[in-house]
Amino acid sequence: IYTDVLQGIVLVVGLGLVFAVVVGYAGGLDAALAAIPSERLAVRTPVEALTGVEVFLAALATSLASAELSGRVLGARSVRAAQGGALFGGLLYLAVGTLPVLFGLIGPQLGVDLPEGDGYLPAMVEALMPAWLRMIFIGALLSAIFSTVDSALLSTSAVITETGYRSFRPNPSPREGLIAPRITTQSAGPLSFLIPTGADTIRTLAVQAASVGGCL
Repeated sequence: IYTDVLQGIVLVVGLGLVFAVVVGYAGGLDAALAAIPSERLAVRTPVEALTGVEVFLAALATSLASAELSGRVLGARSVRAAQGGALFGGLLYLAVGTLPVLFGLIGPQLGVDLPEGDGYLPAMVEALMPAWLRMIFIGALLSAIFSTVDSALLSTSAVITETGYRSFRPNPSPREGLIAPRITTQSAGPLSFLIPTGADTIRTLAVQAASVGGCL
């Protein structure tokens, strides 16, 4: 749990630094928000509205059933700690999750050539931040990736072992109970390399992963 806390701190600090640089480049927070065109804040078609609802449900609603959240809540030392931690984590989730949204809204008004798609945020960081700050941002991204990957692999192992393997072997020996999760974890790693082949963008991959993860 301390590793996740440290990785989370690095991620929040990295995003906070990017936000400070972007706002400073735009001339302050008020100027940055005022420069956002009103049409970028409006839903123009029903299809866009449905797409927004789909992304919201996939990214946020499925998090309520995630292994990370349930594991932390069930492992809390008391009911009070579980409630307080869940509320604090939810507020932090919304606050930190708002920063990339602001990057997308403010970036086009900065006068910097930024590509669309997955290269948007890295291009913004490269254009606006000095080298030492870019290193901190890269460290924050790697922290988020590592934290997500290890949780996903362990969750996959737990789901397959508890709901699949134990259905055929309700009372495995201690040795079998140790070997089965190891085999599923080691098998999930290579198989995870096949998942990105069905997605064109990181956004599509994230939505698919969140949808499947919520069902599991």
